[in-house]
Amino acid sequence: MRLLPRFRAPRISYGQFDPSVARGLAVCALFIFGGMLLGGQGASFISLAGLAIVIGGTFGATSIQHSSGDLALAKEGFLETLYRTSRPSIGERVAYFTKLSKVVKRDGLMPLDREANRATDSFLRLGLELCVDRYAPEEIRQILENEMKSSYERDLRKVSVFESLGGYAPAMGLIGTLIGLVQMLHSLGDAAQVGPAMSVALLTTLYGALLANIVFFPIAGKLRAQLEQAVHVKSVTLEGILSVAQEENSVVLGQRLQSFQSLQEVG
Repeated sequence: MRLLPRFRAPRISYGQFDPSVARGLAVCALFIFGGMLLGGQGASFISLAGLAIVIGGTFGATSIQHSSGDLALAKEGFLETLYRTSRPSIGERVAYFTKLSKVVKRDGLMPLDREANRATDSFLRLGLELCVDRYAPEEIRQILENEMKSSYERDLRKVSVFESLGGYAPAMGLIGTLIGLVQMLHSLGDAAQVGPAMSVALLTTLYGALLANIVFFPIAGKLRAQLEQAVHVKSVTLEGILSVAQEENSVVLGQRLQSFQSLQEVG
């Protein structure tokens, strides 16, 4: 019985801060926080009690819904959205297999062992190792499709956590508003306490809306876009691996992968 090549967890290399994130944050700061400051009462939008209710309640509720493993994945996903990560594009992967097919056609499958050792993409490495071990194409497809499914479900959990955060934040803002209104009603006899209570009531709703629509939902959307792009690249990789395993001509491989060329790249 043959054993599968040992799986290695994907290595993610974080580069410089993603300029698209910086641009988005700058626009938000300019129009939202700038609008707050134009009235000359910027300090009136600060409520530590409101922040505590929204942030604590949002993360607390999310930790109930999701496991600690999901939260750890979400932290990894958060870093992926902040920094440029090293990911292959569809065009690069097509060019790689076109070149590799010519080498395999000339020298056989032996060069694939060296390529597997050099590969930083764990999915590509697994496919090359299966080719080196001369698994049948049907077995290679089944193993790689199972790995794609497992990886997809793992990355989807990152998206789910941020979507949950985005859903709970406005709800916690509403809870904070109710708390503030109750405090205000109890303070009607003391005019000095009415203002702070009303401030908590209004600002918690604001904080919840800001966190959901500026932080949590945009991160979830970007992670989902990256996930879809990764699925396209892995689909190209799967077809390329099958072509190489069968030592197909580079022209045949090009025709096999041509349909993927039109897929839009995600930045």
